Amino acid sequence: MEDVVQNDVGKTRPKMKSFSQKYLAHHPLCEEYSNHVFRIGSLYLCVGCTSVILAFIVYTILFFTVPRIFQGYPLTNGIIAAIGVGMSLLQFVLRPSNKMIKIIFRFSLGLAVSAYLGIVFLVQNWGIKLGLYSMLFAGVILYNTLRREYSFEECEECDSRDTRNCVEVN
Repeated sequence: MEDVVQNDVGKTRPKMKSFSQKYLAHHPLCEEYSNHVFRIGSLYLCVGCTSVILAFIVYTILFFTVPRIFQGYPLTNGIIAAIGVGMSLLQFVLRPSNKMIKIIFRFSLGLAVSAYLGIVFLVQNWGIKLGLYSMLFAGVILYNTLRREYSFEECEECDSRDTRNCVEVN
């Protein structure tokens, strides 16, 4: 028998058991957030985080396997970083609900951060490296602050809004 928890409204909901539901998906698992989560069997993954990590892996592989392009021409990294940041900021304007478009935007963010780190890797001067890392840190804080403003808007009207993982996605 499945464990249940009673919320303030008196409704019962399944108690969350899965590590992936809580830590790898980190979004409510209701229909409103189905475009935020991949479900592979009993494994739940955040669309955004998975896309960013995949982009980071792809870029890192390219950076070290095709050094002539990515290490020989630092401008390549700068262009990829600029386009990636632009596309990831565009999601704030468009606010896409389509999962595939979200994947593209978040993948571009992963490429942007990876390319930026590639630039930092190539710079020889430690003072400049420190400055670039500081800019990256500030950019990450700003980006996450902007994203938090839009987090969980769908939950404001939901009866189960006081629970993070209220209903399992079907």
